[in-house]
Amino acid sequence: MTRSGPPRMWVATAAAIAAGGLSISACGGGDQPAKTGGSAPPPSPDSGNCEKLTLAYDPGKGYEASVFVVGNIAEAELDCEVAYLKTTSREAWRLVARGQADAYLDAYGNEDLRRRLAGPKGPVTVVGNNGVRGGVDLLVPSFMYELGLQTSRDLADEARVGWGDSPPLLTTLPELLPLAEAAVAFLDLDYEVLDYSAIRPAATMSDLFTVASFDDSQQLPNVYLVEGPLSLLATGQGRQVVDLPESAAGDCAPGAVSTLCSLTDFTYEKIVNTEFANSDSPAYNLIYNYRLGREPAADILRLVVLSGYRVNAADGASWVNTHEDVWRRWLA
Repeated sequence: MTRSGPPRMWVATAAAIAAGGLSISACGGGDQPAKTGGSAPPPSPDSGNCEKLTLAYDPGKGYEASVFVVGNIAEAELDCEVAYLKTTSREAWRLVARGQADAYLDAYGNEDLRRRLAGPKGPVTVVGNNGVRGGVDLLVPSFMYELGLQTSRDLADEARVGWGDSPPLLTTLPELLPLAEAAVAFLDLDYEVLDYSAIRPAATMSDLFTVASFDDSQQLPNVYLVEGPLSLLATGQGRQVVDLPESAAGDCAPGAVSTLCSLTDFTYEKIVNTEFANSDSPAYNLIYNYRLGREPAADILRLVVLSGYRVNAADGASWVNTHEDVWRRWLA
């Protein structure tokens, strides 16, 4: 069967590159600022004026609504000049470290960058989680689902679910490579793990949704490990979500290294430039305090569905206009 993407020789090389990154721990989590970056400075009671505030965001998955909620409040209430910088989850760490962005509000995974950039006196400070719960699932072309690939237990029946003579691959992005490897080991699968960014360096999570739909139109077997707020892992459009067990990390316990311990429930964290964290900016106080409860988070996700998963500043303003009782507390 003909496969999409690069020749098998390149795929094998890319898989080897991916395997090299799998020594990163899949354990961790927790709701407090990461100890590896030192204690995040508490809000300053004597904050100064807000000038320009640059917020990085990773588009296409829905939970980037956080950046537009915070940006709208910063602009309207703190007189900040807000700029939005579109990027990827992994590159956002580097932008924040270099000071090209002041904050990124939806960080997850990327343990290697966390250790390198958020250590003592590092350029990145981890502030804490934003209250949105996310999860990881397997996405497959619909034709594989119809052949019987409906739960993770079906992955082992390679011939029945459409692989034929093609070597089975589990494809994802760098931030989820540890969990992809953990899932393969946990389920005792003879699958290679492929880093999709080795094929397409600028790939985002939304690209995996798109390529899964393309695979269905071409009847090409592929399995993708994707993440996002649980209610946003949409099916249809030529793709289906395959159920996974709750954890692939065995005795993994929450810690300061990573938020990625469970396959079905983890948090997104706020990271800021360390100089910004110590600048007495009222925008830092806002970001420090920004954390959604269950109901406000659910309201944001409903808004994202209505937006067709193309979230923008107007969507953030809509939420802000109806939740003043929530966000006023973040300005205290």
